[in-house]
Amino acid sequence: MGADKGDRLKFGAALIEYLQANPEAGRSMPYILSKTLGKKLGSGNLASFWGLLQNLPPSVHEMAARVGFNPGPGLGEEIFQAILQHREGIWIGEADVEKWDHFQALATEDGRINLNVPEMADWIQEIDPEAESMKLQEDAAFPLILRAGRHIDTNANTTMRDPAWNKGRSTCTLTM
Repeated sequence: MGADKGDRLKFGAALIEYLQANPEAGRSMPYILSKTLGKKLGSGNLASFWGLLQNLPPSVHEMAARVGFNPGPGLGEEIFQAILQHREGIWIGEADVEKWDHFQALATEDGRINLNVPEMADWIQEIDPEAESMKLQEDAAFPLILRAGRHIDTNANTTMRDPAWNKGRSTCTLTM
């Protein structure tokens, strides 16, 4: 399909043909991308992310153009390449704050945030407060608690930073 040759443009064209012939495969696209393009990129996650970038709505094209990207069919690939080249982070778009309407950006037919996920319906019915409480009881055989994702005044998970801000600090510590 082109993924093994490193030509993502040809791969994308072949992928579109495949999806047109097999529309039911769309729900499995992250898996398909992981097993094809993921091998070339060395990461199933990168491959899935590449796939997401190939179908950007017009509003994202407008926002990306404001920060220097070229809107059009190659925008997803351009953004993906920029991300690979700038692991520290990039701006991929800027909203027009005078015109932006968060609710208009919702892609649902009714313009609402729908929290009903049919695939989770059976699992949600199994949730029982007493059983969940029992699962949270301390186990004497495992008295330690791993605390990950610490939020302290020197980190912010959604902020892009120059790595120099953390120079000399123990950034990969573990709290138990």
